[in-house]
Amino acid sequence: MLAVYQAANLRYASNTTLQWQIPLYVIPTQVGLVAGIVVSHHAIAAVLGATAFVVGLVGWIVMRRIELTARWDRQTLDDFESQMLPRDSPLRLLHDAQFSDRLRERQLKSSATGLRKLELRLMLLFPPSLMICVLMILFGALAAVVGAFR
Repeated sequence: MLAVYQAANLRYASNTTLQWQIPLYVIPTQVGLVAGIVVSHHAIAAVLGATAFVVGLVGWIVMRRIELTARWDRQTLDDFESQMLPRDSPLRLLHDAQFSDRLRERQLKSSATGLRKLELRLMLLFPPSLMICVLMILFGALAAVVGAFR
């Protein structure tokens, strides 16, 4: 049973790492397309702008798919932990809890400063993965608009 838990944990870690690599490819690609828009004119600029938007949209879809797969893995890990550990064990990691739930449940003791409270409140309202996806799509949409009117 421990081997299956380890395999699920490794897949979860791999998916999480892969999820955060998507913006590292999408955003520089979009920046390159915007640079192409700046130096080109008319139809080529419009095509590059539309391409930047599509790249952002595809990046969002891929990130979301990886996040959903990781969510299945988190549920599996929680199921294994419920069988291996007592209910109130501090070793339980709350894998399947949402990001905001984990922040509320397991805050660091040093998080009492005003700036840290503001940061936590913003993170509860706007999870990082959602904000990066919105950034990719908005950047692509802005590039499409600029390309259309260039």
